[in-house]
Amino acid sequence: MSSSFNGEQFVVSYELLKLLEWLIEHEQETLKKLLDNAMQRGLRLELAQAEDPEQEKNIAALQGNIIDFFTLLETLTHETLHEHEIKNNIQRIMIPAIYHIDTTACDSTSVALSIAKATAAVENRTGENPKDVLCKELLRRWKPTKKPYAH
Repeated sequence: MSSSFNGEQFVVSYELLKLLEWLIEHEQETLKKLLDNAMQRGLRLELAQAEDPEQEKNIAALQGNIIDFFTLLETLTHETLHEHEIKNNIQRIMIPAIYHIDTTACDSTSVALSIAKATAAVENRTGENPKDVLCKELLRRWKPTKKPYAH
């Protein structure tokens, strides 16, 4: 992702501005951990080299990375939004089936694992019907009690 700025204008989208605002307000610790990881993986050495007068020449080229960074963030934002739309559609398909599950006969962990398996089947494009996968998983995980029922 190499870009050259060349004095041209770069337009920052509304989505990118909201993402940056969100990260500033809600993800400071996550960003700090990301930076800590970067320092451990070599950023510290690269920053130390930045004090070398020879590196001054590279500053203009490095400033072009701002555009690359914003472009990457915007692309990732759109990809993530699309992935969330797909997950929401999958859940809408499965929700009617989920509401018909008798939670007194099946524990919540089994239900959650079954939903996750059905969602994964759709995301992996196995071609299986999510409702069928959900029902099969519920049956596979169901452990009925051995208590006799009085009629």
